[in-house]
Amino acid sequence: MLNLINKNLTYLQNYPIFKNNNDFVKKMAAKLNKDKIIVITWMRWLHKTSIVKEFLEKTKSTNYLYINDELDLQNIIKDDKDFFDLLKIYEDKFWFCNIIVLQNINKIKNIKQLILDLYKSKKYKIIILWNNIHIDTTKELEIYNDILIQNNTLSIIDWQNYFTYWNLPEVKFLNNDYFKKLFLDNIKNKIVLQDIITNYSIKTVISLYQSISKIAFLNKNLSIREFHRNIKGEWIDIALATFMDYIDFLVNSRLLKRCVIYDLKLDKSINTNVKYYFTDLGIRNTFAWENIDNNILVENMVYNNLITKYTEVYNWLNGRFNFSFYVKDKNIFIHITLETNSYEIKKEVNKLNKIEQKWEKVLILSHLDMINYKENIDWVKVVGLNNY
Repeated sequence: MLNLINKNLTYLQNYPIFKNNNDFVKKMAAKLNKDKIIVITWMRWLHKTSIVKEFLEKTKSTNYLYINDELDLQNIIKDDKDFFDLLKIYEDKFWFCNIIVLQNINKIKNIKQLILDLYKSKKYKIIILWNNIHIDTTKELEIYNDILIQNNTLSIIDWQNYFTYWNLPEVKFLNNDYFKKLFLDNIKNKIVLQDIITNYSIKTVISLYQSISKIAFLNKNLSIREFHRNIKGEWIDIALATFMDYIDFLVNSRLLKRCVIYDLKLDKSINTNVKYYFTDLGIRNTFAWENIDNNILVENMVYNNLITKYTEVYNWLNGRFNFSFYVKDKNIFIHITLETNSYEIKKEVNKLNKIEQKWEKVLILSHLDMINYKENIDWVKVVGLNNY
């Protein structure tokens, strides 16, 4: 067991820090000081490990136990008893332990009870990374792979690169397009294999990939049944129940986010009509057999950045107009337009102005040639992508 302890500690100590995550580190420190437990989630390859290492370094933490169950190739830690035996060995060697980091620990038997026992002991601060175990009293902290939209220095070429590859740290460091695409495809396949195919014992892998590819091209709100009918009409042989399971698996693995409609007139959400956004645009592109329309990617990008800042983000309806997003917790109305001339843009502004409430209204111009456009018209803020 001591060898496993050293193997884990060496792995974490050698793990690279790709960027400064100071704001997230501060959130972690505040939450751990208050609650003594934190659950960090989101898609693989967003470097949750790197952020934890940065947290440990910036808080000058030294007496921590790090256990990544994917490093336990001999299956030494089978259950909670094995874990507590290992913890005792660690504490005997290092005198005490004040932080326990648990990563990918779903395979350990009785893991939820183990976490509760650690928490109830009040001896440790507990960091949990990537698992399907929900701690009832603990809200998950999600790591988002967003970009800073307010960066006015981005060129059209920069934006096109973001739409193609998005923002994964390793991909950004590669200069060759061929290797970028190859690396993204490798990441996609590893995520699907480890977190969906293996985790949920998928037998018909081709139907899973066909389903994800169809979702990648989806640009409108549909019910599950309607979406399934469309797929069946294109000779993809998949049962409705299986298709529903696939979507659940994709959401659970953080590859997809569901966004439902909010009807302003009824003042309620309509959960039967759903649009799906990928948490990474580069990976969305790798599921496509041809180029995805930039307008779909722009909308996905705006959604990804909205959910980094707000908790209640909906697609929304107001009478006969179907606009892009409604941020309910801040009462912000957002529409993305494809229009490029002033007259048509003014028409879109007038639609937004028909909303009686004097809440914040934003019209985003999605055409890349107009990324630096900025003007306020009436009650509506009109901005290019660089300004939102």
